[in-house]
Amino acid sequence: MKQQQKPGATIGNQAFYQKFTFLKLLVILTVITWLFARCEEGPWRPHGEGGHGNHTKRYPADVAVKWINLQQVLIKTTPGFDPLVASRSFSYSGLALYESVVKGMPGYVSVASPRIGTDINKLPNNQLIYWPASANAAMASILKSLFANTSAANMNKIDSLESVLTCSLAKKQREKALHHL
Repeated sequence: MKQQQKPGATIGNQAFYQKFTFLKLLVILTVITWLFARCEEGPWRPHGEGGHGNHTKRYPADVAVKWINLQQVLIKTTPGFDPLVASRSFSYSGLALYESVVKGMPGYVSVASPRIGTDINKLPNNQLIYWPASANAAMASILKSLFANTSAANMNKIDSLESVLTCSLAKKQREKALHHL
């Protein structure tokens, strides 16, 4: 069956958007799998990793999904983001997201730390991390770097999402603290 071409679209553009849609789905599924896969604790689990029962699986993936959705918009509206550059940007942001929450996933280890010879995610003992806020900060930082050449309007979208999520997450933390009193 022949696909109908959008007005003004070339066959190359259609192929790009088909590949882009597949890539988008693949990245979302990968991030969700990284964030919420369950692993049994075992003797191979480093001491203190994801300690205190403060695991990422206790939180929804909404922060990650919102950032990935914004990244898709930025890719479509930032000059120079062909499929190769777009896929690379998803890889970098996915790795930044993973590294920002890996200590909250028992059984998982940093990808970067062994390669640079130091624990980039070292946490002081007994420190609790609010993983959605960590993911928010990481994604805001990496997208600002990856899309440094984007328009001012797009940069405002990054800043706006970061601010909205920061306020929302802070409110959730306050409500949780009040609930436990």
